[in-house]
Amino acid sequence: MKIFILILSALFLSLAMVAQPPDRRANFSFLKVSSLNVGVMALKKAEQGDYLIVRVNELSGKAQSNVVLRFPGSIADAYEVNGQEQKIGSVAFKENSLTIDLTHYTIASFAVKLMPKNEIQKNQTVLALDYDQDVMSFDDNRTDGDMTRKYDPTSHGDVKNYPAEMIPSELVSEGIHFKLGSTTDLQNNAVTCKGQTVKLPSGNYNKLYLLAAASDETTGTFQVSGKPADINLEKWIGFIGQHYDRQFDLDGHTVLDVKAPFVKHDNIAWFASHYHFGYPTQNVPYTYSYMYKYEINLPAKTTEITLPDNDRIKIFAITAVEQKLTTFGFYNR
Repeated sequence: MKIFILILSALFLSLAMVAQPPDRRANFSFLKVSSLNVGVMALKKAEQGDYLIVRVNELSGKAQSNVVLRFPGSIADAYEVNGQEQKIGSVAFKENSLTIDLTHYTIASFAVKLMPKNEIQKNQTVLALDYDQDVMSFDDNRTDGDMTRKYDPTSHGDVKNYPAEMIPSELVSEGIHFKLGSTTDLQNNAVTCKGQTVKLPSGNYNKLYLLAAASDETTGTFQVSGKPADINLEKWIGFIGQHYDRQFDLDGHTVLDVKAPFVKHDNIAWFASHYHFGYPTQNVPYTYSYMYKYEINLPAKTTEITLPDNDRIKIFAITAVEQKLTTFGFYNR
């Protein structure tokens, strides 16, 4: 599952892909616009299909002709859409460029499908895990399992867990395949990190991907070939972003507090709109639950990794990948 909306406040947005001095740093642009009189209002995934939606507007009050929008890859298809992302017209495109005309102060939206990049995940192996905790439950038994502490099947009530009916047996996130544990009642489906050693398969694997989350936001130190690899892991429920939030007094006018806006950047591999609460039994809506994908670089000939000694961290699946460089010169994620 992929959810993202990119609101751009400039003509293009660049990501620094290599940590080098500024004069030698490699950049990757999502989108570049040829005219200073055209602004980008949004760049987002389409609600359906494999298209991007780009929304632009004319800023100067004068008609603009032959404005070029350049994308990071070759365009396979493109057309104009309305606010409901329905096709309303054609648009000219060639290679990685979209060419448009805009009348004064016009807002226009386009659906753009990019050519697929070379597949680079040629060799993947799903690791067999020794699950030791049940963190999922079905609607008819929401007291089964607990994400927040070690589950005791004889103790019911204040437990929180993932909605098992929403969780697939296998999950693909950005080309990485994960195999999850059983969702059946009283079956363990998560590894609680307690400093265990995990053996890796033989082969030329250079990436390890974890499907994981934490009962509370925390940092875990993984040992890889004798060297520490620190990963910040996000909490399994809550919001990943929020604008500033004013807290008013009873009069509806007096501001008592202002909560700061925030955005969390962990890579979401799976989410649900709710989580389960044991007793009183309920689906807790609009308090989303997540599983995140984390990446660890593996030096050559790595045979094992040691998990953090941090029981807040829960791992649901691990996949080893032999990954090669893309034509852009950086690792595809």
